[in-house]
Amino acid sequence: MALRSAEITSCPICWLGHLKLSMATTEESEIASGQAASRYEALFRVSSAIGAYRDPKELFHVLASELRQVVQFDFMAVFLYDQNANTLQIPAIEIMQGAGVVIPPDFPVEESITWWVYHHQQPVVVSSGDRRFPRVMELYKQFEIASACFLPLTTVRRRLGSLAFGAIHSETYSQEDIRYLSLVADQVALTVDNALSNEEQQRSEAFLAEGQRLSRTGSWSWKVQGEQVVWSKEHYRLFGFDPNLGKPTLRNFWERVHPQDEPQLKAMLDQAILEKKDFDREFRIVLPDGSVKNVHGVGRAVLNESGEVVEFIGTTIDITDRKQDQWKLQNQKAHFERLFELAPEAVVLHADGKVVRINKEFTELFGYTAEEAIGKNIDELIVPVEYRDELKTLRAEVRRGQRVEAETLRMRKDGSSFHVSFAAAPVVVGGGELGVYSIYRDITERKRAEEALKRSEAYLVEGQRLSHTGSWAREISTGQIFWSQEMFRIFGLDPGEENPTEEVFLEQIHVEDRQMVKELRHQALLMSKYYEYDCRITLANGETRYIHALGHPVVNDANQPVEFVGTVVDVTEQQNSRMALEQAFVEIKTLKDELHNENIALREEIDQTSMFEEIVGKSEILRRLLNEVNTVASSESTVLIYGETGTGKELVARAIHNLSGRAARALVKVNCAAIPTGLLESELFGHEKGAFTGAIAQRIGRFELANQGTVFLDEVGEISLELQPKLLRVLQEKEFERLGGAKTFKTDARLIAATNRDLSAMVKEQKFRSDLFYRLNVFPIRLPALRERQEDIPLLVQHFVQQFARRMHKTIESIPSGTMRQLCEYSWPGNIRELQNVIERAMILSRGPILRVQLADLKEHGMTASRKQSEVPGSLPRQRLKSLVEETDRQQIMSALQEAKGRVGGPHGAAAHLGLKRTTLLTRMKKLGIRRDDMS
Repeated sequence: MALRSAEITSCPICWLGHLKLSMATTEESEIASGQAASRYEALFRVSSAIGAYRDPKELFHVLASELRQVVQFDFMAVFLYDQNANTLQIPAIEIMQGAGVVIPPDFPVEESITWWVYHHQQPVVVSSGDRRFPRVMELYKQFEIASACFLPLTTVRRRLGSLAFGAIHSETYSQEDIRYLSLVADQVALTVDNALSNEEQQRSEAFLAEGQRLSRTGSWSWKVQGEQVVWSKEHYRLFGFDPNLGKPTLRNFWERVHPQDEPQLKAMLDQAILEKKDFDREFRIVLPDGSVKNVHGVGRAVLNESGEVVEFIGTTIDITDRKQDQWKLQNQKAHFERLFELAPEAVVLHADGKVVRINKEFTELFGYTAEEAIGKNIDELIVPVEYRDELKTLRAEVRRGQRVEAETLRMRKDGSSFHVSFAAAPVVVGGGELGVYSIYRDITERKRAEEALKRSEAYLVEGQRLSHTGSWAREISTGQIFWSQEMFRIFGLDPGEENPTEEVFLEQIHVEDRQMVKELRHQALLMSKYYEYDCRITLANGETRYIHALGHPVVNDANQPVEFVGTVVDVTEQQNSRMALEQAFVEIKTLKDELHNENIALREEIDQTSMFEEIVGKSEILRRLLNEVNTVASSESTVLIYGETGTGKELVARAIHNLSGRAARALVKVNCAAIPTGLLESELFGHEKGAFTGAIAQRIGRFELANQGTVFLDEVGEISLELQPKLLRVLQEKEFERLGGAKTFKTDARLIAATNRDLSAMVKEQKFRSDLFYRLNVFPIRLPALRERQEDIPLLVQHFVQQFARRMHKTIESIPSGTMRQLCEYSWPGNIRELQNVIERAMILSRGPILRVQLADLKEHGMTASRKQSEVPGSLPRQRLKSLVEETDRQQIMSALQEAKGRVGGPHGAAAHLGLKRTTLLTRMKKLGIRRDDMS
């Protein structure tokens, strides 16, 4: 501790009295010695210094300087010993020469000289070689102290410690020195004791003031007769007064008392004086700023010898916060009451097993009214018998002050059981009794949903097992990976022994596929995009499996990827089947090539016999058309076929394909007018799975199917402007992408297009792209309308009659000349398709061997055609038509006889080939002048 200057001064009169007594004691032995006079003078100067110096360090320095003139020492120190704490302190030390003494923190107090002096109250002198205090002497040796003198510091009130002097020379202190220094020690002891007492008093006062401040408690006294009051500092602060502005009065007190509380408070004080008793009251005070405080005043009556009240002393406590807490508690209690009743869950309060209170939801959930439940045993009301032992364990935890939660079964009033979530916590009810606050929630629906979820999970696991599909998930931030059971099975791993990691996964990938998979997954992770791949995996037993894997990112609300999820499908069986199928395809191709070689000769023979077997006619305009077909067929150029509806554009396209080098490949036909615009792109180029709603599987487009073959686009003028650039790209670059895909496919398909519209006019109207038009219009072919090739009508009629006769199992022996004439005169706006339909309808209506055509349907059109006969290009006179019909019959009969080698009747005769009776054919042969001998 440090000695404050104000605390180490002592009374000069006491010093002088003590000094005279000391002089009387020593005067007899040292009267003749000049040293004694010097020492007494030094003692006087020490006494004067104690009264003059306020700073402890300066005072101790002066004491050391004065005493060193009469006593030899190199250091001087005060040692204070605290017996209760068993600690030693050095509050003051003055080093005159040398290093002084430093006591280590771990030095045993019991082995110190001060400890011995404190307990024995005798001076101690030590020199080098002293064995009484070995640890001290060893310490002094380190600091080169050869001798020391320790004197007790003791007053009538208490023991303090020792005053020590040390010197670097041995045998420094004599008995005379000890007696003189004892006088000094007595003065120092009084000074230290006073300082300690003052410090303790100030500390107590400080503790009291701080305690009042912290507890907001002011102390006061009131002289009843003179109305004199004394306030503590905290009381000033509490009532809003400044203690530096003067002493308080009783008037100051009443200025602060709340007007509404003043009458009752005055009456209480008057009664306390009259009855000579203490008082205790709560009241309010109003501060200058208008704020109101709640205070609690307590006064104790002080009586004189005659029993009259002369004074009250007491305290005033600021209880504003406590009052506010009480108000808050009351509001919380009211709020709790409302919450109790309005809680959405069933709530019950019970103590010692008896129901104390329930809310409305409890009645709704369990069926008991408040009158039926309160006072009853809670277990008997709602707990099934088989669950009561479990409840005892939970209640034991609640009694230990713990909050418990559980999911269990409870029972309604009607005896039915249901699932509830249950939470209970201890609460103190009236009278300090421990109760239980319980909340119940009906979770029947949630339990059903959980059971359904478990079933779904079981179905999923079984579905993955049956489909050999494993699922997985990977958190991006942590790298943690989850595998389903089927994933472990596919990779041949034990879920109980292996933790799925990226390294474990990559180790299983076949060494030839590992780098590809690693780079693909890494890119997908960096770019947060969907990925899909096929690869091989190698199991621990060396088995190789084929898998198809895919994954896609999952994003949060901020559109940031948080994880990847995906599936792995074991496609080993499919791969093996595919390999077997490919082997079978190889064998089939071999057989197909052999069959192809065997049929080459037959194909050539058939081609030479009838290059255009599906195109019937011999008119000049048709011959020119077929020459154009034959010319362009051998090239790879795009062909654009113009013609009215029903003129046979598809037949011409098929003829071009059959005559081309692509005849062995497919001719893929697309009617652009019959497919909705939104689906035409998918039809032409294909789509990927999931490209649009309903795209549940991948589909190959027509251009991909027609690779090395021919694509025939009928009604090409109906293609939308949005799709035309993609068609142009196929024509120019021979490449395309499937709808919804990013992969570019190549195709070597020849394009033949057909239209019944004027594309050049559409280009001018900006309904058709000019660049696409020029790319299509490389080799245009115009098909003539049927009215432009009337001389082919008899041949077409014969062709359709024979065709439908075989299909309908009918025999038509003749076609009336009038009927044929009208058929030739009709303008046929529907062209060949209309003629085919008319013949089909006539075949259906004809009951006998003669073809009956409903001429009434054609009469009006026929008359119109006759009136405009001269206007129709290529129209023929009536006589020419008659001869044309006869010539057509002649050629058909002669062709049939040649095939039948002159035979008319029989299953392979000419009559059977023409669908006529033998007699009918003979009659026509006679009419046309045909003889069988000419055919043999």
